[in-house]
Amino acid sequence: MNIKAWGGIVASNIIMLCHGPVLAADNVVYYLDETSLDKALLRVGQDFRLTILFQSLDVKGLKSKAFSSEGNIKTVLSKLLSAHSFDYKFINYDTVVIYRVTDKALALSPEEKQTRPSRSFDSKMPPGRYVEEIIISSRRWNKSLQSSPASVAAFSQDRLSSPDMGGVDQLSLYTSNVTLDYTATLSGSSNSLVSYIRGIGQSDFAISTDPAIGIYLDGIFLSRSIGSVVDLAEYDSVEIYKGPHGNLFSRNAIGGTINITSRKPGEDFRLKGQVTTGSDQRNDFLIDMDIPIISDKLYGNILLSSRNRRGYGQRLDYEELTTADQTSLDKFYKDLPTSSELGNQNVDRLHGKIIWKANNDIEVSLITDAMRSRERTPVSTLLGFSNNKGSPSADSIGAFYNDCLMASGSAVGQENLCSNLYAVNVDKDLSNDRTPFDSRFITGSPYQNYAKGPNRSDHDTFSLIGTLQWQLNDDFQLKYIAGYRQTKADLGRDGDKTPLLMDHTSYIYDHKQYSQEIQLDGIVPGTDIQWYGGFLYFNEKARMKTFVAIGGLPLMDLRATEKSNNISYNYFAHANIPLTSSLNFTTGFHYAVEEKNLQLDFHELEKFAVRLGVPQGNFPDPEDLTLLRPKSPDRTSLKSLSPRFSLEYNYHDIFLYFSAAKSTKPGGFNYRAVLPSPVISSFGPEYAWSYEAGIKTTDIDHRYYMNFAVFYTDYRELQLISQLGVTPEIENAGNATIWGVELEGRLEPTENLNISASLGYIDASYTTLSPASRIKPDYNFQKTPKWSANITANYIWQVKPAISLHLQGSYSYKSAIYHNAENSALLRQAPVHLVNGSITAEFDNSDWTVTFGVNNLLNEQYIISGFNQPGVGFTEATFARPRNWYLSLTYLM
Repeated sequence: MNIKAWGGIVASNIIMLCHGPVLAADNVVYYLDETSLDKALLRVGQDFRLTILFQSLDVKGLKSKAFSSEGNIKTVLSKLLSAHSFDYKFINYDTVVIYRVTDKALALSPEEKQTRPSRSFDSKMPPGRYVEEIIISSRRWNKSLQSSPASVAAFSQDRLSSPDMGGVDQLSLYTSNVTLDYTATLSGSSNSLVSYIRGIGQSDFAISTDPAIGIYLDGIFLSRSIGSVVDLAEYDSVEIYKGPHGNLFSRNAIGGTINITSRKPGEDFRLKGQVTTGSDQRNDFLIDMDIPIISDKLYGNILLSSRNRRGYGQRLDYEELTTADQTSLDKFYKDLPTSSELGNQNVDRLHGKIIWKANNDIEVSLITDAMRSRERTPVSTLLGFSNNKGSPSADSIGAFYNDCLMASGSAVGQENLCSNLYAVNVDKDLSNDRTPFDSRFITGSPYQNYAKGPNRSDHDTFSLIGTLQWQLNDDFQLKYIAGYRQTKADLGRDGDKTPLLMDHTSYIYDHKQYSQEIQLDGIVPGTDIQWYGGFLYFNEKARMKTFVAIGGLPLMDLRATEKSNNISYNYFAHANIPLTSSLNFTTGFHYAVEEKNLQLDFHELEKFAVRLGVPQGNFPDPEDLTLLRPKSPDRTSLKSLSPRFSLEYNYHDIFLYFSAAKSTKPGGFNYRAVLPSPVISSFGPEYAWSYEAGIKTTDIDHRYYMNFAVFYTDYRELQLISQLGVTPEIENAGNATIWGVELEGRLEPTENLNISASLGYIDASYTTLSPASRIKPDYNFQKTPKWSANITANYIWQVKPAISLHLQGSYSYKSAIYHNAENSALLRQAPVHLVNGSITAEFDNSDWTVTFGVNNLLNEQYIISGFNQPGVGFTEATFARPRNWYLSLTYLM
């Protein structure tokens, strides 16, 4: 059988794609048409199911003549590279490095280069020192990081599977101008990702707002913050794209994109096991297996993992709590939490993947992922109180509460509004005395509080993702992705961190999303123009029940059920057009039609607004004065076009680019305000034009690379969160500009040492603000450090011929930031210096490795999330885990 195509394999007259067994197969005939060398290498890698690493700048402009070869992959590679000064080397079971041979004396012998390593990592590299090239996928084409016209931080499986990594939030330690935190303000959730890239992000977890940073998990978009702190164990790669890339991904994201891809199972049996112990009674385990089912046709992977450790925070008993205070808690809650633990970890995960190779052109994969966590709320503490002394005009519930107890200040003449609290501390009846809400509850420790209210952070997620890839012919490839994901959460937090019933919130959350995406890409016949286009249908439905108690008795008892139903239609296209052998022009667009629907049932059972004297005309239903918002559905829609352009120039080992892109983030609804209104208020979309210019360099011997980028963003109609009384509200506050620079590089000065580093600078400022905005022109952007830097060094020390030690150390720096848009002084985090380190022992002819490491070596105390609640009168903050160590034993067969 003769195959006239880019690439194909014929073995015993059966068309097949081979991985592994082809190395030993006989009578294999491989045909390759004339094309460029880089395309030929990519095609060979695809056909033989190998990862082929090469410097695209080295092979730029080189041609591969048409040829046929009989033999195995070694024969094909030798034939392909014979006309050029390149050679190859297997560095592990399914990865080949193509390298330039500048001196015949450095060339590997046929025995050296054609020996296939075992499935364990082979650290013997081709002669000389060079930096391994990183290939990024963009969900479309594999492309060298050094020839991508964007600033991208990429992480490989080796780094992601390290015991010190954990969730996706850890990646911001190693990426400049990126902030990732695992908990969102007000949520009480230990799995609610807050993402900021280059000053643009979103800290609200509500179902009525959209994220500013897009997260993709194996091709599907994660539309909500809750449940998106993905455990990175055994994922193949993570790529952080800085700035909007709507034409590269199926949903538009105004600030950037995080693309997470699971590992593809091999066709041979593979077993990895890992157990880890450490600080706070850490007890983790992982089992990861590749299982061949039908040779060359059907193979799968199953992963089971568990992360467990005690909390690093504690609730303290307040010994002077009055009987009346305890009675209020007992009446409001059926069961008060008995655990005093905060910030523990208890997460189980099951991941499965199966791949069916139907024939040479069709591949089908099915991925399922389930996660279950049963944890306590993150570690938070009180930082301060505001206006909690008696005064004629209290501006917070806390101050009014204190005035009511003493029948003084703002409570004078307000006996009805104070309800049963009025004068209880001055009526000479000790049985009804209550504890004032004031600074007596500040513990002085970042890891302790006096809370007695809700304390739970439970999550369940389930994903099912099916993918079809079909090589239609030489020029066209079709890809279809269908995805379903459900996330459930039961969350409860004691916001005031005292034993009083001052600000408690609980949520019952259920979210389902379903998507179908189709992509078509190819090459214009007779040219080098690459293109793709696609369509995504996305539908999500969410239901969240919210319970809020405020003011001691409570004075306000808020109960809300929010239901959302959102539909999005997305069209995207992209084309890469070579103008000369060195100059490329890239253009594309993303067009979206968004439809959002919200239905709300929001009540305040204590009728505080009625007692406050709010006119009945302000209520949506004069016959039900507990109802705060209309029950009728509210709708909003948006159509947006987001173009992108870039110009790229290659000159030897230098890559230059300039790009411009527009992006839009849809608006949403504000529904949390506690005063009644006949309408549900909303906020509009925000917009950004982003410009970036960069240079990427690699030396001729591949010993280092260095990348530099400068960016500018014209940011309009910013959606900012600020407090309106006791509740947060999103407003279109005004316009801003953001500019900055990024420098990153990697160096291998010796065969045993490699160093990677990055540096980022951001200057973000408001240019115009709405007169009604509570943000001031000189405020800093939320969660945006002006400076960020990191450096990581790895050194291999050959202690004995059979024993090597891998030493790794990293340092991360972020300058001072504010954790809210209003720049509350107590939520200013001073500069943070983080140092992590580990040492791994590897033994020749052994499948075992041992790793010992320490995180936060300097024991820095720093805030990762915070909330200023002026409506009640306090400020709280969540602190990161202090210094901790781990010891991990890994088996890989």
